[in-house]
Amino acid sequence: MSYQVELAVRLKIPDVTALTAANAIRRRLGYAEALADLKRADHYVFDVEAASAEEAEALVRHIAQKTTLFVNPNKHVFAVRFPEDRDGGAAAPGLRLPTPGYRITPRGTRRSRGSRHRAVPVA
Repeated sequence: MSYQVELAVRLKIPDVTALTAANAIRRRLGYAEALADLKRADHYVFDVEAASAEEAEALVRHIAQKTTLFVNPNKHVFAVRFPEDRDGGAAAPGLRLPTPGYRITPRGTRRSRGSRHRAVPVA
């Protein structure tokens, strides 16, 4: 059976990109009282063929913990969950998964100027 499993990866240290964006939203766009906090995370959606949901989650968790493809344990924290668990899922302390709406897909294997990934709307 096929399962969708989400992986969110965030920096352990304060993220200066998120802090700069929050500052611009508050000061330049005038949402100082509306924006309480802004966090940034890399969001991955895995389509996993597995016998059970637990097996699919274990596979994604294993990939995140035992490889450095998505998570560098020295600088990242991560959370794994299913899309249907968004409102009450167990996440790492201080880490909320972003609301899905875009899937990150690699552009290519070579590093080039600019982003190596592009956002594709999820159907």
